[in-house]
Amino acid sequence: MPKRVVIIGGGAAGVSAAVAARKKDFNAQITVVSEESELAYSRCGMPFCLGGEIKNAEKLVLHDESFYSMMRIKYLVSTTATGVDTASRKVKAKKGEQEKTLEYDSLVIATGAKAFTPRISGLDSAEVHYMRSLQDLRKLKKAAKKGKHAVVVGARYTGLEAAEALAARGVKVTVVDILPRILAGLFDKELAEGVQARMQKDGIQFVLGHEVEEVKNSHCFVGGKNLKADFIVMAAGVRGNVSLAKEAGIELGETGLIKVNALMQTSNPDVFSAGDCVELTHLLTREPAPMQLGSLAARGGEIAGANAAGDEKTMSRPLGAHVSRLFGLEVAGTGLTEEAALSYGFRTVVQTVDAASRPHYFGSERVKVKLVSNESGRLLGAQVIGTGEAGWRINYLTQAIANGIGVGEVARAEFSYCPPTADSLEPLQLAASALHRKILLTTRD
Repeated sequence: MPKRVVIIGGGAAGVSAAVAARKKDFNAQITVVSEESELAYSRCGMPFCLGGEIKNAEKLVLHDESFYSMMRIKYLVSTTATGVDTASRKVKAKKGEQEKTLEYDSLVIATGAKAFTPRISGLDSAEVHYMRSLQDLRKLKKAAKKGKHAVVVGARYTGLEAAEALAARGVKVTVVDILPRILAGLFDKELAEGVQARMQKDGIQFVLGHEVEEVKNSHCFVGGKNLKADFIVMAAGVRGNVSLAKEAGIELGETGLIKVNALMQTSNPDVFSAGDCVELTHLLTREPAPMQLGSLAARGGEIAGANAAGDEKTMSRPLGAHVSRLFGLEVAGTGLTEEAALSYGFRTVVQTVDAASRPHYFGSERVKVKLVSNESGRLLGAQVIGTGEAGWRINYLTQAIANGIGVGEVARAEFSYCPPTADSLEPLQLAASALHRKILLTTRD
């Protein structure tokens, strides 16, 4: 009898799991259960669709029905998994009034996350919008056509990307966050302030360090201020959707998310899990953390799906590499910030350089590189911000950290050079060389 693999969730992790399971087992019966009415799509692309770079929401759909048909994956839309019986290995599901039971040999829970909703009076108002589904996106685009003033609650990537998208549509935007600065936890203070200054230059206003008190009659009350808001975008983070797993007796970890091992296997050997609903162990701290990134969801889903179909792949411990683009700046980071490293007890040495990514005669673009290491020269983290490319530099540094490549080795590394694409002195080398000298001086003292 063919192996029966059931996957709950149609996001990045769920679809990656389904495809990986098919690649591993040509004969397996693979079923995806998704409560959404549309096939899997890119949530990360939604802010760019809101801003008009992607013309319509349908472009964000990852695959059409013919793809799932070709892969022989049964994709159930508008279907909610209501319960899991791990003893009998059955999933109860419901579509409208119709109930069904799906039997499995292996189960993948990829239920993702839901938008965090603070306890604020007035959030049930029609002027309040979220950005977690294509339906949310369509409603928000309609609001942006009519509204002239918006408040975005949340100053991490999703909120800031939404702010840029709305500004591109001519909306005046104020970003509000309870924390005292933007991109908290992702960047150290001096780099985050540089991004904020760039956004303010383009008209984005900020009210930081204050919680929204009330939403009422097209106004948002925060920090003693009355902000005009024809509509409000809630981007205050997400919370892992673990209720189904918890009710099924699946063990949760220290963070309250689903606990998995390197095989993406839960406390039940027949059940795997991946995506925003799981906790992962950070490579450097060795502690569990909620690392809710699309890249890790897709990678984790691939491993969970392959193993659900009989493979034995393992998930390497992640560093949480991230990147975005905000008002012409690429902003990226990996590993630990200086603040995080200190909080975990590392004795740090840091170096920041501002350098050209191309020669001046080719319209020199600037990048700011911050490297964080310990006293022996082991890289702990990095942040790159600038008009030059930040993403590939962070990818390089992520691999350097993961493979134990130290500061001195980065300083001596070989990088390609051609005036239209790169300067003869790569900014990463400049930062690493300066940091290496600082470490040598520190150890001599």
